[in-house]
Amino acid sequence: YEGAVIAVMTDKLRQADGYIPPVCLQLLVENALKHNRFSEEQPLMIILSVEGDDIVVSNNVRPLAAAAPSTGVGQRNIAARYALFSGRSPVFEQKDGKYTARLPMLHYDTETPLEK
Repeated sequence: YEGAVIAVMTDKLRQADGYIPPVCLQLLVENALKHNRFSEEQPLMIILSVEGDDIVVSNNVRPLAAAAPSTGVGQRNIAARYALFSGRSPVFEQKDGKYTARLPMLHYDTETPLEK
């Protein structure tokens, strides 16, 4: 997508001490691409960061003009993955032109992963 999509990963995320269920970040990035219009003049900005004990993925919202309504399958899929690993749940919010997903970091010493 060249300059039409900008993804930024903070240093704090690179140093995070925890994990999230498989494929969650991929689903969130795919959903951002699927549900928004973007161009080099008005890029889709995806920010991956850490706030407290959450991995936060956010993007600006610019809905497609002729988009079908979202079914929420991606969010349900992520929530189901969390249910396998932990009693903690992700939080999804769209507000003020921004979509934000908060994924609780899981830790081997306090969570029960499927495999270690």
